[in-house]
Order: sequence, then structure tokens, then C-alpha cells
Amino acid sequence: MVKNKRERQESALFIAAKNGVLEIVMKILKDKPEAIVVYKTNSIGQNILHVAVINRQIHVLEYLMRQIKENLQEKLLRGVDSEGNTILHLAARLSHYMPMHVTGAAVHMQWEVKWFRYMNKKVPHKMQFLRNRSQQTPADIFATDHKDLIKEGVEWLKSTSESCSVVAALIAGVAFTTAITIPGGTEQVTGKPYLERHPAFKLFASTSLFAFCCSITSLILFLSILTSRQQPRDFHKDLPFKLLLGLSFLFMSIVSISVSFSAAFFFLLKDILKQDVFSLYVFTISSIYFTGVILLPLCTDLFKAVSIKIPQSGDIKSGGRLRI
Repeated sequence: MVKNKRERQESALFIAAKNGVLEIVMKILKDKPEAIVVYKTNSIGQNILHVAVINRQIHVLEYLMRQIKENLQEKLLRGVDSEGNTILHLAARLSHYMPMHVTGAAVHMQWEVKWFRYMNKKVPHKMQFLRNRSQQTPADIFATDHKDLIKEGVEWLKSTSESCSVVAALIAGVAFTTAITIPGGTEQVTGKPYLERHPAFKLFASTSLFAFCCSITSLILFLSILTSRQQPRDFHKDLPFKLLLGLSFLFMSIVSISVSFSAAFFFLLKDILKQDVFSLYVFTISSIYFTGVILLPLCTDLFKAVSIKIPQSGDIKSGGRLRI
């Protein structure tokens, strides 16, 4: 009877940690603090910290690290399972559980790098070099398990950068052509534009220049992604940050060239269409809205991924299991 009772309590604690149900973990440890010692391993020698790490339940791991006493915490962190894997070996594996919603393989790879670095800081430094029974270090396991994900991330970055590079180059060409085609013409003697004092001409000139600069900048950023080494450590900040900047400058160039286009056509349409010219501008500016609908969600996800230093849990109530 005692044995069966212990098995049920062990199962409840470990299942709660596995599925990220923090309330049950807190309740068990509050009612019976010694449960973490009495039932400290499962059938394959993994303790509760191992289980939380395998299933990427960061909120459970953080809670346990705060509640467990320092001497016991160190003992659990140094524990190994039946295959000789430390907690860092388990953190290095590519898990099927993804607590944080990610967009694209590159952002997924960035999450994995952040997660591994986060766990590196939690354990003693020398544990980074310990080998399991297969003679693998945590870094060896990370490189092996993430080989396919790195390949997918590189392909996703390349396809995205190539597509955006074409758009950026097109906008740069249009902006350059627009800038040298001055509305209203220029004076033959001085070369000054006839409409240089008109507010719409100033708007046209400034937005054309801004669109050209933004498109060139975004083109350079996309090319830097295509020519980068694309190593695992590059996914931590470098590549996602460059993609975020590239998309941001591309969006600003699209907005600027649309405003420049509207300002240039103001001189042609103000007398012809009169009141209807504003309805035409509404349709022109609507392109900015649709561009924002397409680009801003990805930019938002990239910004969150770049700005968050510690990997965050997503849907805690459902155990953190989200589709990628």
C-alpha cells in the first residue's frame, strides 16, 4: 500500500511538471515538501528538474529553482539519468514541446539557442564538458539534434531575404527614377525646379530620397543575411535582428515611395479631378495598409524574439504545447 501510494504521488508530481501545470506542482510541494526528496527520480533516473527541462516548462523550472534549498538544488542540477545525461544534455536536445509561439524555422532556432544558453548559466561551468554514456557533450548533442532545423532556418532566411531583396531593389530603382524626374521641370539657366517652393514638391523630394535610402539599406541587410556564415550562434541575435531591420526599412521605403507618388501626381490631378483626387489618394494609401498587414505580424514576432533575453513560456494552461 505504501509503495502504491508513493508511486501515485511520484506520478502526480512528475506529470504535473511534465505538462506545466504549476498549480498542482505548488500544491503538492506545499502539502508535502518532502515529496521532491522521496520521489526525486522517475523510472529512468530523471529528477523533477530533468522532467521540466525535457518538456521545456520554464515557469515550472523557475518556480522549483526558487523553492528548492540551495544544497538540494545543486544536487538535482548535478544529477544524471540512466544514460549518463546531465540536465544540460537534456536541454541540448531538440524537443517536440515548444512553449513559445514561433514564426519560421529561423525564429525557432533562435529560441533553441537562447534556451541552451539560458540552461548553461543555470549549471556549474564544468558540466558543459561532461560526457554521457555515448561520449557526447551537451554541445555535441545540440549540434546533432539541430542539424535539420539549422538547414530549415537557413533555407527560410534565404528565401525570405531573396524575395525581399527583389522588392527592395525595385523600389530603389523606382525611387531613383522618380527623384530625377522633377515635376514641373526646371529653369534652363539655373536648373532650379519651378515648383521648389510648393509644399507638395518638398514632400515629393524628401520622401523620394527617404525611400531610396531605406530601400538601399534594406537591400544591404538582406544581402548580409545571404552572405553570412549562418552558424548556430548567428541565430541568437545576428540573423533575426538583421531580418527585422531589413523588413522595417523595406516597409518604410514602401510607405515613402507611395507618399512620393501621391505628391508627384498632385500637380497633374489637382485641376483635372479636383474633388475626386482625394478618393484616388485613398486607394493609393490603401496599399500601405495591406503592406502593413503582411509585414507587421512577422516584424512583431521578430521583435519579441530578439528583445526577450530569456525564453518565455506561452500557453501555460494547456501545458505549453503550441503548434509551430
